[in-house]
Amino acid sequence: YGDVIEEIDASVGAVLDALERLGLDDDTLVLFSSDNGPWLSYGDHAGSTGPLREGKGTTFEGGVRVPFLARWPGRIPAGLVCDEPAMTIDVLPTVAELIGAELPDSRSHSQFAVVINEERHPEVFRAGREQLDQPEATEVQVGGQVRARWVPVANDSRGEPKLANSHLNALTRMVRLDEVARMEVLVAVDGDERESVSGSHLADVQKTKLGDRVGLALRLDAAGGEQMRALTSRYQPGEDYHRRTHLAIVFDGEVHGAPALNAVIGSEAQIEGSFTAQEVETLITGLQHPTPLTDGHSLVSFLQGGSAPQRDYFYWELHEGASIQAVRFGDWKAVRNGPSRPIELYDLATDVSESQDVGSEHPELVQQAERLMAEAHTDHPDWPMRDRKPKPRR
Repeated sequence: YGDVIEEIDASVGAVLDALERLGLDDDTLVLFSSDNGPWLSYGDHAGSTGPLREGKGTTFEGGVRVPFLARWPGRIPAGLVCDEPAMTIDVLPTVAELIGAELPDSRSHSQFAVVINEERHPEVFRAGREQLDQPEATEVQVGGQVRARWVPVANDSRGEPKLANSHLNALTRMVRLDEVARMEVLVAVDGDERESVSGSHLADVQKTKLGDRVGLALRLDAAGGEQMRALTSRYQPGEDYHRRTHLAIVFDGEVHGAPALNAVIGSEAQIEGSFTAQEVETLITGLQHPTPLTDGHSLVSFLQGGSAPQRDYFYWELHEGASIQAVRFGDWKAVRNGPSRPIELYDLATDVSESQDVGSEHPELVQQAERLMAEAHTDHPDWPMRDRKPKPRR
């Protein structure tokens, strides 16, 4: 461990010396940090957390508390110390503000993408109850219920399976999902994700009724209207009904409908699609009230001698063995070493070693921590919450 520290010290010194020798030190922000605490299972080779409990692979302070140093001669006052906690996710917004870059938000993350040369293939996917036991089958859910599963049986013009929504290479359109044997699929064989207009050009979006269906009324800014007009002018419907162009509405990385492109669209459009009410509400909320795509906060104000950013709480979640969670609000730190295990509560102001569980003395804070954990957690099939005997204390 001592050898490692000497090597790190020498390496950092070599970088700083090189910046000074090249005359770049006054124009270079240097950040030094770590991704987690030491891996204590390696014994004496792993290092030490001092008074902090546990290490890497846990949500105790020894696993998540790391140094963070910043150096920028002439721009960051020497000797500044910040007692407010921060996270590595703060680096991106900090650097973005320093260089004058605007971070994307949920609106700019959406797009209207032309899906070219779509073909109607009712039999491209075998769908039905006989597919339910196949491991490669993909579920079709409606209202949270599995209504069908399909298995691809054909490839597109590039020899790839005819489904890849994230790349707009394929797009499924299901009708009459109540009857799993009746499934219509439109497959984009030559989709080009570059043929799109960013949702950042949206000036307004509203829900509208188109007959007995739900649609979207869109209004783009002037630049977006020109891009949309030029884009849709190039892809008007041809005589072949089986090869049509669709305008896919992509939000949060998912396709939320792809109505057929039947006319040139400019700054305003009424778009009809197979939207569910929830999809429409999600689209409108996300586009009318864009949120940052990162939870990080800029540290520029503090680095230049001002105040540090404030957060309501911090949240950690790890799935190495047991699914463990932790939340910090103020000086209070709550840890749960498995979804069915009790929440432990520590006062970091007086117990940085997290040695005294005071949850029984503050049940209202334990309840608050449980609410925050539920709020911050997102269920995902790849990361199921699971229990396992927690690691012994060190």
